[in-house]
Amino acid sequence: MTTRLDVAESVVDLFFYGPATREELVQYAEDGGAPHHVLDALERLPDQKFARLSDLWPHLPDLPDLPIEG
Repeated sequence: MTTRLDVAESVVDLFFYGPATREELVQYAEDGGAPHHVLDALERLPDQKFARLSDLWPHLPDLPDLPIEG
């Protein structure tokens, strides 16, 4: 299962350059070797600019913060 941590690790550095679109986030994660499940999550984002990492989470409410043990 994809977590917010997985997504964050794949794209957080992109925000050092300013806001990013969904397409830029997907491309950055893909170029960085992110797994398909992270790319799938990013592709579900709306087509808009995101100013910071935390702006992604309202659009990905099903992603837990950390892996669920069990």
